[in-house]
Amino acid sequence: MNKKKFFAVAMAVAVAGTSLAPAFTSNAEGLTQATDASKVTYGSLSNADIAVMKNLFDLEYYKAQNPDVVKVLGDDYKVLFNHFCLCGIFEGRTCNPNFDPAAYASAYSDLREKFGTDIVKYYEHYALLGKTENRPITTVAACAEAGITVESIVDNSVKISPSVYLLARKLGTTDFATVQKALEKAASSSSSSS
Repeated sequence: MNKKKFFAVAMAVAVAGTSLAPAFTSNAEGLTQATDASKVTYGSLSNADIAVMKNLFDLEYYKAQNPDVVKVLGDDYKVLFNHFCLCGIFEGRTCNPNFDPAAYASAYSDLREKFGTDIVKYYEHYALLGKTENRPITTVAACAEAGITVESIVDNSVKISPSVYLLARKLGTTDFATVQKALEKAASSSSSSS
């Protein structure tokens, strides 16, 4: 058994055996991905869910967004797709540049009310019904353009306002939380000096 397959099998056993800790420590800079392992609830995907994910999964994007995973598992399509289905989706790792479930949930409050924190349901809705229902706001950038604040599916204290998004882009970062804190600090400093 080669090294990549060994890690994939070991990861699957770890996920199947426990839901107490993620397979990798998450160093998320983005919004959707969990940064707190205690907030991750692992589940399992049905065969129908896997078929939906297969149509959405973009290998190059997943590799670029998850260097921690690539470092451990390599860059094989099957191994990384399995990681996404077993762990990544539940950790909030996105698999396609054209879809962020937190942005989708923030743009469409009816879906947030219906699906709550079930991240798989947002992917399914987007893939199967989103276009036919004319729901084009599917990314954090699209939300910013539409003046919508994006709120994390898992942690409602994590938010990206359009101004935070635009400033982060100008600064060349996706660390929205740090940009938000810097804006808050600047606002409090300017109000205390005036």
